[in-house]
Amino acid sequence: MAGVGDVASRLAQLRWGWLSVALMLSAASLAVYGELHRLLLAYGGSRLPGRTVQAVTIAGNAVSLTVPAAGAAAGSAYAVSALHIRGVSLALSAWAVGMAGIVATIVLVVLAPLGLAGDGLLSLPVGGGVSALLLVLVIGAYVLLRKQRVLAWAGRRAVWVARRLPVLRRMTAATPAQAATGFSEWVTGRVLDPGQGTLVMAAAVATWVLDFLALAGCVAAAAAPVPWPAVAVGYLVVQASILVRLTPGGAGPAETGLLAVLIGGGVPAGSAAIAVVLYRAISWVGPAVVGWCVFLALGEHQVAAGHRRSADGQC
Repeated sequence: MAGVGDVASRLAQLRWGWLSVALMLSAASLAVYGELHRLLLAYGGSRLPGRTVQAVTIAGNAVSLTVPAAGAAAGSAYAVSALHIRGVSLALSAWAVGMAGIVATIVLVVLAPLGLAGDGLLSLPVGGGVSALLLVLVIGAYVLLRKQRVLAWAGRRAVWVARRLPVLRRMTAATPAQAATGFSEWVTGRVLDPGQGTLVMAAAVATWVLDFLALAGCVAAAAAPVPWPAVAVGYLVVQASILVRLTPGGAGPAETGLLAVLIGGGVPAGSAAIAVVLYRAISWVGPAVVGWCVFLALGEHQVAAGHRRSADGQC
């Protein structure tokens, strides 16, 4: 009963101003992730309106957060399909959606050692060194992808694998040399220049930073001091739970891990519990509900557009 009384007391002290800030930060994080998709589509030659890309991103995110087991794949497949229906080529849709996920994941992995070092789980030199090494590897991979000769080598290996998979064999009817050249030319045409790459990486960094600050805002809203190192580790625990996908949106492991880390970082149990509920509400439940509403709205729009095309065809 003491625990229930503590939670009730903390709820009475809830700081609504900080909760409003956290909500805006969480919404901004998702909006920036949508902008990341728009940038990639624009660099690939698409001129799809930003509001359309945002709507597709929000709906795809809802699918990813709520579909069991294959949520990430289902969300990506939906986004690719929705973009293709709206006039973006299938290849560009798949490239933009896939690249957005890859870039966002890379940024999180590069920043993660610094977060662990901040809480003392790694020493600062080790955490900083690992992050620096990962960043060097990412830059090195980017430089290699801009070299036609390296891409041709990768293309030959990809063709070699594809020709041994019955499902992909029919897609590689050209000679290995022709297929490898086509592969390298296709990738080269979609490797971002340094300026574009910087903007894309900045958008990915902003996505994570805004979401992290939303979690800190939820802790502050729960009338508790913000233990920044513990918040950083707790945030990584949540994201790891989401990536592993044992449950939709990491439900269960994410909340349990975040609660344990916050309490271990000195946040009172009642405040920690409230912060966890608030953060998951604004970063998971809320976006999922809004996203499914957008999903349904987009579906109705697609059906209406299909009816109009059918009517035009009959005329």
